[in-house]
Amino acid sequence: MKYLSIGLIILSMLTQGCSTRSDPDYGSNPEIALRSYLLGCKNKDIATTMKLYGGDYSILDNWMNEKNHKKAFAAYLEESCPNLNQIKEMKKISDDKYEATVTFKNDDGTPFQVSRSDASWEEFTYNLNKKEGIFKIDELPRP
Repeated sequence: MKYLSIGLIILSMLTQGCSTRSDPDYGSNPEIALRSYLLGCKNKDIATTMKLYGGDYSILDNWMNEKNHKKAFAAYLEESCPNLNQIKEMKKISDDKYEATVTFKNDDGTPFQVSRSDASWEEFTYNLNKKEGIFKIDELPRP
């Protein structure tokens, strides 16, 4: 019984230590923030994607016809997101602002592109701004 009590005390201390740790520090580095954000989209990880989104919600709310940001994001993430292929450039604008150029690939490995009748894009730009102490991405994750 004595060992069980000691074990429970140690377990309690370990659990408390784990529960007081902060979230992963993925927002302190712009490249890791962008990778986490786009992977969050691919994996339909609403918590990560919303934490790293720093853009305007009105576009998403209106597009999804939903005024609850979490529900709108969940509906948005139900659509397929392409796989990040490469971060071609991470341009530093200032200590708190970066601009990234990325390419994506489809699940079959072919390059992802968006086409209109007059143009097509294979490279996409994401703006990252430090807000609330972490880098957040201004654009919705899916091009």
